[in-house]
Amino acid sequence: MSRDDINCHYVSESLTRLWEGKGHELHFYDFSTKEIECLPSKKLFARRGLNTPTVERWLSDVIEAPLGRFRKVLRKRIGPVPAEVDDLAAHRALLLLLPLQVARMAEVKWGPGQLDQICKWTPQKLDRIVGTIRSTYSLIIVQGHPRLPFYFTEHGFFMLPFPGASIEHAAATAMPLNEWEAVVALPRSMNRDVVSRTLTQGEGAYINNCSVGTNANRVVIHPGVIDAMDEVLLIAEIEAARSRTRDCYRTSLQAMNVISDAIARVGDRIT
Repeated sequence: MSRDDINCHYVSESLTRLWEGKGHELHFYDFSTKEIECLPSKKLFARRGLNTPTVERWLSDVIEAPLGRFRKVLRKRIGPVPAEVDDLAAHRALLLLLPLQVARMAEVKWGPGQLDQICKWTPQKLDRIVGTIRSTYSLIIVQGHPRLPFYFTEHGFFMLPFPGASIEHAAATAMPLNEWEAVVALPRSMNRDVVSRTLTQGEGAYINNCSVGTNANRVVIHPGVIDAMDEVLLIAEIEAARSRTRDCYRTSLQAMNVISDAIARVGDRIT
């Protein structure tokens, strides 16, 4: 099968499945048109010819399959999220998830290239990269408000600002794992008091609000929210959530420059 024959999701379809309606459709708000729209999950966040069959298999084996096992554990557990992930392949997938999502978005913007090289890495090189990420960032699973499902942006990830933190630590990268839990990559040197104070705002609602992102045009909405809210009110709430999130960036000093630098540093580590 040639590259052009493959329908490739640059945001994993397995991750957005929990946002699908009964007909496997995804509802999303488009900030450019100011409308709520709907597309089959096969078509949204996908492009033909983006990856080779080799890349698709690598992503499935190294990221999506072990991540799927971990997500099942999250859904079945009772009580707090475990501090350690016993499944080593799942732990590696979580460590790679966010930097690889940055790489996947780079493919969308600039064309194939980076993932073609990454999937050829030897197991030894992959272990070295994972070790570098682990030494720089710690992963935490954050629980948002249980009655406010996350949005899922077309970038796959969103930036989580920390008002009151230093310029270096003004934001961290986060990605939903299910409707109410997200993985966050925190720099190990980040002040944990600031992290705790930020993430407990509004019984966890702060991170749910931030999941709308700051600049993604299309944002997937959970079907429970679609069913529960009038469309006009929902659009107003999404726009307000975006405005609040941008305000947090402005109060996080020079957060936008920090975010760009952080993404660039992560991208450098996977080349």
